[in-house]
Amino acid sequence: MKYLLVILALYTGIANAQEIKPKRARRIPIENASAYSICGISQDGLRLQATKPGSKNLFLIDIKSGKAMAAKDSSIEKSGIITIQDTILALDKLTPVLSINGIKKVFRPGGDGNYIWTSLSPDKTKILYYLVGKGTFVCDLNGETLASPGKINSPKWLNNKIIIGMVDQDDGHRVTASDLVYFSLNTGRIASLTTTKGRHEMYPIPFADGKKIIFSTDEGKVYIMKLRIRK
Repeated sequence: MKYLLVILALYTGIANAQEIKPKRARRIPIENASAYSICGISQDGLRLQATKPGSKNLFLIDIKSGKAMAAKDSSIEKSGIITIQDTILALDKLTPVLSINGIKKVFRPGGDGNYIWTSLSPDKTKILYYLVGKGTFVCDLNGETLASPGKINSPKWLNNKIIIGMVDQDDGHRVTASDLVYFSLNTGRIASLTTTKGRHEMYPIPFADGKKIIFSTDEGKVYIMKLRIRK
């Protein structure tokens, strides 16, 4: 815990000109929230996409009311769900496969190893990935490294220039500390989004407009947070 606080203090200190000002997070009143795993947001920003252990169904959760319903196939197609993996960038046995104009190729920008949390930037010109044992990286479509943010877990694109994620710790059995951070490609710096005492914020997911995020806690609660981004 002490180590995490030192890291977050350092992040805050080096990011004097903060590009994002987070607003107070609001809890979404989801009944039995701990039973769901949030994995996406609809394009219209009105529903969450979620799964449940032991169920093959996809669930849609209304952000205002917190009510959940099992989605039918037709509902999923029409809901405009944002998936974590872009359709032309996939993982095959922890190895990225990039498809451009129908041509597929194995993509290992960081060399051999296990890749997770891979995604294309919204403009599809950059790739974000986490190489197990080494950390988070950003590269172009040729595999040239553009940035090395370090150990940011569950990284995701907020927009074409900003990445969000979490810095967490555990004791091998449970999470002991976790806060949300962001990395700016413009400045090459990391700054804190949350430093809430007594709450472990985890797994942020951005809305399509890049102005709000959803995140969960280790207690299974789900929150929505608005962000004010400097132009």
